[in-house]
Amino acid sequence: MGRTVALWRTCDAAVIGLFLMMLSGVMLLVFQSFHFAVTVTHKAKLNGYGAWLLEKAVPTKGKQLSFDLTHVLIFAIVACLFAMNFDFTVVKKRKKKHRGIDADDTEDED
Repeated sequence: MGRTVALWRTCDAAVIGLFLMMLSGVMLLVFQSFHFAVTVTHKAKLNGYGAWLLEKAVPTKGKQLSFDLTHVLIFAIVACLFAMNFDFTVVKKRKKKHRGIDADDTEDED
C-alpha cells in the first residue's frame, strides 16, 4: 500500500511550481491593470457605479492596487488547490468494497 517518492520527479515539480508562480504573477498584473482601468480611466463611462463596486470589493490605498511576492505565492497556492480534483470514484469503490459488493474486484486504486 505504501508508495515511494520518485526523486527524478522533483525537477518536474520545480518547473511546474515556477510556471504556476509566473502565471499567478501575470494574472495579478492583469487584475491590477483591470482595477486601474475601471477605477481611474473609465470611471466616467461606467457612471461611477462600476468603480464604486470594485472599490468596495477590493479595498486599496488610494487608487493603485499593489501586490508583492507574498500575494503571488498565496494566489499560486490557491490556484493549485482549486486545480486539484477529488476523485469520487475512489470513495465509491471503497464503499462498495466495505459493503462486500464486488469484493473480488482487483483493480488498482489510483
